[in-house]
This record gives sequence, C-alpha cells and structure tokens, in this order.
Amino acid sequence: KSYESYKTKLVSRTYLSGKMKLNEKSAVSVLAYGEFFDGVQPAVALAYSRKFNKKFEASFTYSYKNRSWFNIGMGWSLKAGPFQIYAVGDNLSALFLPYLSKSLVYQLKV
Repeated sequence: KSYESYKTKLVSRTYLSGKMKLNEKSAVSVLAYGEFFDGVQPAVALAYSRKFNKKFEASFTYSYKNRSWFNIGMGWSLKAGPFQIYAVGDNLSALFLPYLSKSLVYQLKV
C-alpha cells in the first residue's frame, strides 16, 4: 500500500457533427473531433450514407485522422428480424497499404 499523492492527466474529447438529408434514401454528414492530451489530436470526417431498402444500409467515409489524409472507411447494417448485423471499418486502406497506416480498427457485431 502507498498513501502518497499523485497526479495524472485525463483525456478530453470534443465532437461536433452535422447531417444533411439529400433525399429519402441518401445523406451526407461531417464530423469534427478533437482529443486533448499533451496537445491536440484533430480529426475530421466526411460521410455519405444510403438506404437501399428497409433492411440494408451502407456508408462510406473519408477522413483526416492520426495525422494522415489516407483514411477511407465503410460500413453496412442489415436488419434481420429482431437482430441487427453490422460491420464498420474506419481505415480500409490499412488492409491494402499497411505501411501507410498509423491505426487499424474493425468491428463486426451481431
């Protein structure tokens, strides 16, 4: 046990986003993000989403993140009865050009 005091920094994050419907099936959005920890780590993303029918939707993103302009993302969701299945990747270029990538995060949930 130790009863000595200590200090640690906490990460602060700020998000600002907007979305505009182009029509009943399509929309564009923008997201600005800042992470504050020993300086500022900014990110900005542009996205296009499209509903193909009541069950399937897809989205495509282009972003500046981790000091790189080479971030292309994609996601899709499928409603299957009481379940929603989706997959999201925010840096698809890392699959093909890993030497240009600084991060890689993928999710698949059912």
